[in-house]
Amino acid sequence: MPLRIAALLISAFVLLGASDLSKGVEAYKRGDFKEALHLYRKAAEAGSARAMVNLGLMYRYNIGVEKSLAKAKELFAEAARKGYPRAMVELGILYEEGLGTERNATKAFELYEKGARKGYPRAMRRLAGLYETGTGTAQDPQKAFLWYKKAAEKGDLKAQTALGALYDRGLGTKESPETALYWWRKAAKRGSAEAHNALGYLYIRGRGVPKDPQKGLEHFLEAARKGLPQAMHNTAFLYEEGLGVARSCPKALQWYAKAADAGYTPSMVSLALLYMKGSCTPKRPEKAIDLLRRAAEADDPAAPSILGRIYEEGDGVKQDFAEAAFWYQKGAALGQPQSLYNLGLLYYNGLGVQKDPVRARLLMEEAKRRGLKIPGSL
Repeated sequence: MPLRIAALLISAFVLLGASDLSKGVEAYKRGDFKEALHLYRKAAEAGSARAMVNLGLMYRYNIGVEKSLAKAKELFAEAARKGYPRAMVELGILYEEGLGTERNATKAFELYEKGARKGYPRAMRRLAGLYETGTGTAQDPQKAFLWYKKAAEKGDLKAQTALGALYDRGLGTKESPETALYWWRKAAKRGSAEAHNALGYLYIRGRGVPKDPQKGLEHFLEAARKGLPQAMHNTAFLYEEGLGVARSCPKALQWYAKAADAGYTPSMVSLALLYMKGSCTPKRPEKAIDLLRRAAEADDPAAPSILGRIYEEGDGVKQDFAEAAFWYQKGAALGQPQSLYNLGLLYYNGLGVQKDPVRARLLMEEAKRRGLKIPGSL
């Protein structure tokens, strides 16, 4: 009898936790975060792993409670010990990104793998990502493909988009633009901006579909309206070049500016070049330099080389070889071939830097090794 009573009490406690959890979810949905926090705590104390994760997310993102990554980690870890796969993913993300704990990609890999083995699509997708990049484990395109496919077949939207990319590039599987098209269309229908952007590329290039720049633009626009900076950039480029649409400088400027404001450095560079050339807008070297500096400071590989050339040639600014050398050095540090070559020329001629023919030759040889076609030799 005592054992039966104990079992009944445990069941009642679990049911109470489930009730608090569902009420907490409803409170959260209506924006009553204080009540949601209270109810999630009660449910978590009653042993609900889902409540622990929900509570942990509130601590992580500072929702209704002071942000505490340590508290979030503690809650995710407890729920993970109970075998809850979503908790394994949330804890894995903290380890992968070094949030509230020391970065540990191997630990993240182990947690994602546990979640994936339990059939959780999000864990499968995150595990695939680590196999794809070789983070926390040996790089393995075939295993990346396997796990992306499993997650995609279970309906994970991001996995469907990633799987399309593997088919398009032939990574971990046989190259198949047609199969990429299938998965990207599937994801696009469910609202994936990334899938719309990928479909845009297929139509622009005519891969797996008849070449159709206008159709490509439609997909880029759809993704751009959903806030994807890469798609904004692609839309701007088509308007600038008049591909699939009548050429429109105002629309090109508008979309480049939107992407640049979102922090997309290639758009900063493209917009800067328009301001330098004055082809779509009156020349504004000061605006161009500001954009290029922003891009360079965000480690865009192309921006330092362009800035260096502007200062070297005095294009719209006072000629300044030392400033040119500074930007070429930044580009060279990023491995940008043109920056390496141009910096070599400055060292060879002693412009803005102390003359050093040996260093000049080494820099130019490195530029050549990285694929730059050098017109002559020193």
